[in-house]
Amino acid sequence: MTNRIGFDEALELYESKDLNYLSKLATDIREAKNGNKVFYNRNFHIEPSNICLHRCKFCSYRRNDANQPGAWSMEIDEVKDYCRDKFKNGETEVHIVGSVHPGRDFNYYLALIQAVREELPKSVTIKAFTAVEIDDMTKSSGLSPVEVLKKLKEKGVELLPGGGAEIFNPEIRKIICPDKTDAKRWLEIHKAAH
Repeated sequence: MTNRIGFDEALELYESKDLNYLSKLATDIREAKNGNKVFYNRNFHIEPSNICLHRCKFCSYRRNDANQPGAWSMEIDEVKDYCRDKFKNGETEVHIVGSVHPGRDFNYYLALIQAVREELPKSVTIKAFTAVEIDDMTKSSGLSPVEVLKKLKEKGVELLPGGGAEIFNPEIRKIICPDKTDAKRWLEIHKAAH
């Protein structure tokens, strides 16, 4: 069963409540396509800050400012120390995402990536910054998405995560995250990245 399925088959699977059946079917398809080959990576995360301009209703992570309990914001030296502390077990990727910090400009993020690249082996992939964060960098720097992405790539960013795409429906997005990058802009940034 490696052929594409039709609408009726897709609907049947979607409506199925038999998780054992779905799991077995997925395993059979994966094995038919890939045999016993699997891929995984070992990564660690850097979250430079949780102080954020956006007030997404679903986010329990965000803090308004540095004075709010539980708020943090890492300086570049702290990021370096964090890399040295966390890179211990042959990780193959570092995943960097955080907030849209009102006090950080594009130069901070360039310095952050440069510091991470200097601290970690070249074999470690840097996956960093959601399209929402990239959008903020374009605003603070006055650069286009392509220019921002090129500069980040020069410092060591190899991949972008897909965060910030929780719900693209405009009416719902206006309710749950009214100030956040909209779907059109999110897609523009990912198109520029590709």
